[in-house]
Amino acid sequence: MTNSDGKVFQYFKVTNLSSLSSQIEDLQDEGLTIENSNTFHTLWEGYNYCKSKLHESASRGRYVHYLYQNLGCQIEMALYKNYSPLLMGEGPGVRV
Repeated sequence: MTNSDGKVFQYFKVTNLSSLSSQIEDLQDEGLTIENSNTFHTLWEGYNYCKSKLHESASRGRYVHYLYQNLGCQIEMALYKNYSPLLMGEGPGVRV
C-alpha cells in the first residue's frame, strides 16, 4: 500500500461504516430525507473499490471526499428544512 493509498484507506477507516449507517437510519426515522451515498458495507469493500476503479490517488481522494461531502450537505439541508421553523418560532406547538 503506497502512502496515497493509505490516505484513502484512512478516510474509510475513520468512518465506522456500520455506525454511520445506523445514525443515518435514525435521522431517517425522525423524518429527515437523507440518502446514504456510501453503499460500502465494510472498510475493505470501499478500499478495494477505490483501488480497482480509480487508478490515480487524487481520483480516489476526490471520490471519498464527494461521498461524505454529499452526505454532510444532505444532513445539513434536511436539518435546516425540518428544524429552522422551530427555531424561528413558527413550528407546531410554539406559543407566540
